[in-house]
Amino acid sequence: MTLKNFYQTQRWVKLRNAFMKEKAYLCEDCYKKGILNRAEEVHHIIPLNDSNVNDSEISLNKNNLVCLCRLCHR
Repeated sequence: MTLKNFYQTQRWVKLRNAFMKEKAYLCEDCYKKGILNRAEEVHHIIPLNDSNVNDSEISLNKNNLVCLCRLCHR
């Protein structure tokens, strides 16, 4: 599977939506600073690439995810 295909899978979309809800749609980096910014992205801490996208311990592991606003995601 390619990276582009991964982000369109039902498994990713469901996990992303559930993770955002679990984190109350708040940017985790901003929240640590006492700022309540709305998260708009779910970021992989260990970045996905063509060699690890099929490894669910990286691509679908909640411990490898963080909710971020667009500014923090940059």
